Amino acid sequence: MKKLSFALLLGLSLIACKEEDGTSTSTGSTSTSNRILNNDNFEGRIKYYYEAVPTQKRAGSSSSWNFIAEVSSPVVNGATLSATGVEFHNNKAYVSYHWNGQENDFAGALEIFDVTNPNVPVLISQLLFTDTDLNELTVDNGVVYTTGGRDIYSSGYDQNYTKGSIVESVQLDASGLLTTNTVQAPLPSYSGNAVKKIGNNLFVASGNSLGGAYQVDATTLSLISQDAYDNSKFVDEANGKIIYYRGGNDAKLYIHEGVMDSATKYTLDIAASASPVNGKGVLHMDGPLAYVCTGTNGMKAFNINNQSGTPAYSFISNGSGLANGVHTDDEFLFIANGHDGVYIFDKNTHIQDGLFYFDGSANYVKSNGNNVFIANGVGGLKILGRAQTNINAYCSNLTAFVEYSGNQSGVTLSPMGYYYENGYYGRRWRIRNGTASAKTIDWEITENGATGTYTIPANKEVHFTSHFTTATTGTYTMKIYEGTSLLSTQVHSGSIIDIATCSSTSNGYSIYFDGSTGYTGCDYVLSTDYTFTMSTWFKTDGTTGSSDRAIFTMGNNNNPNLQIGMYLKEEAGSSDDGKVVLRTSMYASSGSEAFSTDRFDDGQWHHAAAVFDGTNMFLYVDGVQQNSAPIMLSAQPQYCNRWDVGKWSDSTPSGYFKGWIDEITFWSTDLSTSQVQNLFNNTFTTTASGFQHYWTFNEGTGTINYDYVSGTSLANMAGGSSFSTETPF
Repeated sequence: MKKLSFALLLGLSLIACKEEDGTSTSTGSTSTSNRILNNDNFEGRIKYYYEAVPTQKRAGSSSSWNFIAEVSSPVVNGATLSATGVEFHNNKAYVSYHWNGQENDFAGALEIFDVTNPNVPVLISQLLFTDTDLNELTVDNGVVYTTGGRDIYSSGYDQNYTKGSIVESVQLDASGLLTTNTVQAPLPSYSGNAVKKIGNNLFVASGNSLGGAYQVDATTLSLISQDAYDNSKFVDEANGKIIYYRGGNDAKLYIHEGVMDSATKYTLDIAASASPVNGKGVLHMDGPLAYVCTGTNGMKAFNINNQSGTPAYSFISNGSGLANGVHTDDEFLFIANGHDGVYIFDKNTHIQDGLFYFDGSANYVKSNGNNVFIANGVGGLKILGRAQTNINAYCSNLTAFVEYSGNQSGVTLSPMGYYYENGYYGRRWRIRNGTASAKTIDWEITENGATGTYTIPANKEVHFTSHFTTATTGTYTMKIYEGTSLLSTQVHSGSIIDIATCSSTSNGYSIYFDGSTGYTGCDYVLSTDYTFTMSTWFKTDGTTGSSDRAIFTMGNNNNPNLQIGMYLKEEAGSSDDGKVVLRTSMYASSGSEAFSTDRFDDGQWHHAAAVFDGTNMFLYVDGVQQNSAPIMLSAQPQYCNRWDVGKWSDSTPSGYFKGWIDEITFWSTDLSTSQVQNLFNNTFTTTASGFQHYWTFNEGTGTINYDYVSGTSLANMAGGSSFSTETPF
């Protein structure tokens, strides 16, 4: 690793040079000339695929993950950087980079990706560092904290205190983008390897030589305490414990109880040589399990609650790659195994789900459950997303292969629409193979350099998105080639198509709820006032034995008494049994209800809509106004911090719906009767004023329900909820 040989040569002469008075720990604002900010120009950096990982880049016939995109590495002063760390935080992915060059080469970068829609990761912010390597990062409360190293001779820092290791804070602006408002402080070692923020402190693993573990004040960046040892690789935390990973021939985990205190520290021997030379993210905590990458000795998982040193699970590949990085999400275990690629296993059964090998060495991997970011050295980032089936080629930004049964011959290119998703317009194209044999076709966009390749089977066509922009204007010219032969040139002039609009005409799935545990929903405020409209389709499947079966609701997940929404009354023998009810309720002492005139628990599809005009609320079923009532609730909807489909959204879950629910819409306006009828007739226009959220439930697989208008409120299916092909139209 860079700077290691220099450290070993000078090690003996520096051991006696440690300053004890702390005078060299002062911080200082870094020079803005060494920080280059870019928040708007990333043309050509991301190439989107939306397809199964190509067969030449994977082992096995299928996987739960698809290849979404790849990102080329940033370049600083002519040097191509390598990704070193990823942190997911509030629908964003933060990435750090360093220059893996010669001993005295230093450059780095921070980048932010918007991953609100896992299928459309968008690069939105970048800060280049011309004098500092960045090896890892963490994010908290509007600040990015990073650690790495820089040239000691040009830094101005006391060479008796530090050999180049630093920790740095970078302020984010009000929009969550990077700024040049940065503060840097030295640490007494050669290079920081990892950083975690816990409470008001940063915990840093720093240095293969003359390094160790450091506790730093997150506000002042001043050193609080340290534990000196070599081969300090990484740091993570779990349940109040701080875990440091020391590599080398006598590898260990050092576990601290909340603070860097030798009195609470205990050791877990790994009992194997650990030398992940190019590894990043070599330690990951998941509950009591410490997943540790050891390089040539593979990946080992230890339970830190017992100190036997016997792994609970071990993995060594059959290839020549080294275990460089490890991570887990709720379902999967990911191991970045160098030139072997990235292994994906079921976290509980350890059955292999996939092995993906891209160009270069897989040195780092991280997942948030919806996306996987893989760092492949100077080969850039590879981004995976959850595999999806039954993709509608005409209502998606995903890549879809479609059968072609027409009589058009040859290979043809056609520009399609601009598909709007997550605030961006995707340029959509179709390449049709009307021949009797498979064709490998290369494409390129003249204006921005975007390129790609598809192998299209005989008599099939591929629909795909070439790139995204924030505007519909501009000319984009695509050329397609077979080998070196130019087959076609087309200019994109398609119309704007909101994905939500066309999705509504292709209703492939609904969600079935079992009546006891099933629901889908999200912690999200849908409205701040009482002017809005909510609507959905529902179909009952018998009774549940409870008094109400919630359909679409809002509430407060910390309050058992605030309820707003529609439900189906279940009260045998009552005249209200089977009626749709619109409710506002707070502590049962305020609020009101509006009951439908008829019952709708007949096992047929029905459309329900609730219109709030600020004073009164109106209940519609199947396009007909059934009733109205005053809102009579002092608590504003802004206190409803959660919405749900299939149960009440308050802190005491109840009212589980039994049956099917589909096509959820939410509007920030009080729709007219004719507009509600358009919803019922499925002829509504999604470009109308106030249309804010739309969940079609057409994913058909996985547990995530996408918001196809704003992309800001992803629902999570839970309990006894499952996709169904039973749909209203």
